[in-house]
Amino acid sequence: MPQASRKLIQSWLQKHGLKPGQTAPPEPVIERFELEPRLGRAKSSGRASEKGSARVSNAGDRRQDERVPCQLGATVHPAGATTPNHCSLSDISEGGCYVEMPSPLPGNADVEIVVRTLDRKFKIRGEVLSSHPGFGMGVRFVFQDSAEREEILRVLAVLSAARVRDEQPC
Repeated sequence: MPQASRKLIQSWLQKHGLKPGQTAPPEPVIERFELEPRLGRAKSSGRASEKGSARVSNAGDRRQDERVPCQLGATVHPAGATTPNHCSLSDISEGGCYVEMPSPLPGNADVEIVVRTLDRKFKIRGEVLSSHPGFGMGVRFVFQDSAEREEILRVLAVLSAARVRDEQPC
């Protein structure tokens, strides 16, 4: 194996808490979310978020929620309109998502996003926070009730579990 490849694999193993020669990955951390009564926001009570190791961090990132990378097909349209725009969600968190589409809606627009998975279909409302023509838009979720928030939490749990399975060494 080339030396450069060996170094990349060793750094990946160290980053994910594995030692060379270790056969089983560490147990995945399952996080529980509880609502903070004053703010109506969810807080995480998992070990991973306390350490900060499971979080994707970007300098200047304003998001508090853990991002889960994904490629979910969806349709989006301005609230009240019926013409769907096909798009892809490239990452999602409890607070919002990034919608990849060539002609994003303008900032502060109210939107409805419909996501279809193999076993369910759900609609979530949101507000466009940032618009990047040619790339997509950042959307903050606006929950109408706790059922909508729970649906997002279920999707996040499924995506996180799939990501843990994908990252296991062969």
